[in-house]
Amino acid sequence: MSDNCESLVWSPYGHNWRNLRRIASIEILSNSRLQMLSSRRIDEVRLLMRNLLGIQDKPVNLRTVLLELTLNVMMRMIARKRYYGENVADAEEASRFRVHRAKMRKVISVTSNGDFLPWLKSKRLEQRMIECQQNKEDFF
Repeated sequence: MSDNCESLVWSPYGHNWRNLRRIASIEILSNSRLQMLSSRRIDEVRLLMRNLLGIQDKPVNLRTVLLELTLNVMMRMIARKRYYGENVADAEEASRFRVHRAKMRKVISVTSNGDFLPWLKSKRLEQRMIECQQNKEDFF
């Protein structure tokens, strides 16, 4: 799930982690890059406000709305595509992304007893993790 500890989140502290952190702070989270991508964040917030105004007489689940806003902002910064809401360019790809994200969330949130007691290791959970990893590789 963590690409062999090659991501900033899962990498142990050391040379690789310091290099990933440097790349993140210089290339991704620099002031100039954040300023350059601010229009995408502003667009997403405007779309959200328009949608909320359109349904102002109905109850809204803020947790879902804010999660979708965050994911749309992140994916527009990474892939320049929206995957949530009504203005989605490729509905099939957006659907695949949402299904993949839901599966990943389920697999990641499960604590495996096999992590603590190896003789209780579940092959089914391992298989689901492998499938999620393959789906991620196919998607990205």
